[in-house]
Amino acid sequence: MGTVKLAILAFFLAVILLLQIVFLSYQNFSPGSREVGGFSFSEFANLFGLKDYRNMALMMDTEDLSYLFRNNPGVNFDERGNMKVVNKSPKDWVEYNSGSIVMDCPFKLMAGFANTGDRSSVTFSSSLSRGRDWWRDLRRIYIHQDAEGALLLEIRDGRSLDSTRFYALETPGQTLILNFLDPFGKELEVTDGGGKVLEKIDFPSLEDMEFPFGFLPERKGYVGLSVSPESTIRVKNLFLMKKEGIGCVN
Repeated sequence: MGTVKLAILAFFLAVILLLQIVFLSYQNFSPGSREVGGFSFSEFANLFGLKDYRNMALMMDTEDLSYLFRNNPGVNFDERGNMKVVNKSPKDWVEYNSGSIVMDCPFKLMAGFANTGDRSSVTFSSSLSRGRDWWRDLRRIYIHQDAEGALLLEIRDGRSLDSTRFYALETPGQTLILNFLDPFGKELEVTDGGGKVLEKIDFPSLEDMEFPFGFLPERKGYVGLSVSPESTIRVKNLFLMKKEGIGCVN
C-alpha cells in the first residue's frame, strides 16, 4: 500500500512540475495571438500524452518554420503538417534553405526529425556558400542523424573544407534544441527535448575556428534541410522561440 501511495504522490508531483514548466515557458517566450487567459492546461496535458509536440509548441506561441518550405516542390507535407524530403539520387545530396530570418533577441531553434538511409540533417546557417566550392563562406550548424538514429552536431566556419568541428550528442531522442543566449550567437546551449544540456559552445573562443563576433554577426540566419543520396528525412518539429526582454537589441 505504501508503494502505491508513493507512486500516486510521484505522479501528482510530476504533473505539478509540468504545469510549472509550461507556465514559465509562457512567461519567457514572446506573446502571440493566443492570450494567457486562453491557455488550456487540460488541452496541453492531452497533447503531452499523445506526444503531439507540434501543437504543444504552438500553444506556447512559438513560430512553426515549416511554412518557409511550403512553396518548395521538393518538400512534401502530410496531413499533420510534417515535412518529408526523399532523395532518390544515388550520388548527389539535396538541400533546401529558407530565406533569411532576423534575430532581435535570444532565441531557441527546436528540430525534431527522423532519418531513413545514410544521413539527413536540419541546418542553421548564418551565411550561405557563394563560391564554386560548396563549403566556401558557408557558416553553418548541422544537426545530423545517421542510419542508426545517432545525432551529431557539426559546425563549419567556411574558411576551408576541413575547417569544421563535430560533437557527438548522447541522447536517445530525435529532438534537439539550439538555445542561443544572445541574438549574435556568441553563446549556444544544445539541449535535448527535455531541456537537458548536452553541449555548451562559446563561438568566439572556439580554437582553430573564426567566429570573433559570434555565429550570427549580422543577426541573420537561414534554416534548411540536407539529405544524403538515397535517404529520406521526415521533420515533425521545426520551431523558433524568441525570448523578449534582457539581451534584445533594437
